[in-house]
Amino acid sequence: MKAFLISAITLIGFFTLLVGISFAVGWINVGYTKTVGKAQRDADREVFEQSQSYVHGKIQELAKHKLEWDKADFDQKQSIEFVIRHQFANVPAEQMPEGLRHFLTTIRGY
Repeated sequence: MKAFLISAITLIGFFTLLVGISFAVGWINVGYTKTVGKAQRDADREVFEQSQSYVHGKIQELAKHKLEWDKADFDQKQSIEFVIRHQFANVPAEQMPEGLRHFLTTIRGY
């Protein structure tokens, strides 16, 4: 009986230890995600925004907006300008070809 009681307490202690380790690893993962993980996501985003495919996509998008803007009346131009200011707020104008660069800086004001 005494051996059975010792085995049961050992087994319960082992499972309690496993649960405690699981919680500890979970909290370590949360801390990693809040610190190192956040910095990694920021770095990945910055690299993506400098990639050729992202820049080329933004050039195509701005060219489409410029064509729409050229054909639009006054009210439509105001709407298109709002969209451009919002979608291209963080896009450096230096990444655009000269004609689109001038259009973008005129619309954004910088």
